[in-house]
Amino acid sequence: MSNQMLKMAQDLPLARIHGWLAGDGHADARVEPDKHGVHYELRFFPDSKKLAGLFALNFRKQLRVRPHIHDTRGTEECYAVRVRNVAACRLILSVAPLGRHTWPIPSFGYEEEHVQWIKSYYDCEARVYGSQHAIQAKSVNNEGLEQVRMRLGQIGVRSNLHGPYHQKKETWAPYWVLSITGRSEARSHALKVGFNHPAKLRALMSI
Repeated sequence: MSNQMLKMAQDLPLARIHGWLAGDGHADARVEPDKHGVHYELRFFPDSKKLAGLFALNFRKQLRVRPHIHDTRGTEECYAVRVRNVAACRLILSVAPLGRHTWPIPSFGYEEEHVQWIKSYYDCEARVYGSQHAIQAKSVNNEGLEQVRMRLGQIGVRSNLHGPYHQKKETWAPYWVLSITGRSEARSHALKVGFNHPAKLRALMSI
């Protein structure tokens, strides 16, 4: 394996972690005056036990830190994965911001890192509509979805961005929808991106 390929393989877990957090997680670095310092915490809320395990596995590979996984399906219908290691949190946040409503795709050095980021993000935010032969991702982050659309186009997956759509409550931010439509485009997505999420992967393969 060349040094370039080795470097990419080493960085792929970081791309996956960041994509999952952009989809169903967040990162906090908040000042707590009573504790005389900054409190760092990463939180990920997947609806799949497999995703929770994959997140923890990639975190251990990349950062040598073991996240804590809690089954909160009784109250929140998901798993809660938490990391409070300061060095690990700082590294993740250094890749690119992880705001609740704004996030960019990080500027990775290799195309496969961008693909893995999108795959992880889609694990969280995309839905597969088998009868419509469609894959859709919804977000209030218009600029972020536009970056996803552009990256998908660069690997030959055509998608369209629609919106803004207003939500039921006026105080809620409008959202946009990124759609991949048609059997051929769904097949292209399956071959070039796909899912880690088991239920979404099964739905995609049924199209």
